[in-house]
Amino acid sequence: MKNVMMAFVFAFTLGSCDSNAVKDESVINSHAPTPTENTGVDIKLSELATDKDLYCEMTVAEGAIADTANIDGKIYGFCSAMCKEEVVADPQKYLSKK
Repeated sequence: MKNVMMAFVFAFTLGSCDSNAVKDESVINSHAPTPTENTGVDIKLSELATDKDLYCEMTVAEGAIADTANIDGKIYGFCSAMCKEEVVADPQKYLSKK
């Protein structure tokens, strides 16, 4: 039973690591907060290095920023914690696209 469970977890992990999956517009819109949601991040767009999420390239809106990260001394806003986690794991990969 333990081997079956480990195989399931491994297969699920591999399937969820497809970086192209988030490029689907319906997926991007489904994980992003709406501008009317209070996300708890109290920051002005003028304080961010860019108004685009580095991972999904979605425009982040003031009041709908789900999370932020300080990368190389600049603050970046993200539409979701998932996008932030992907960028923080390998920031240079996404900063080079900017």
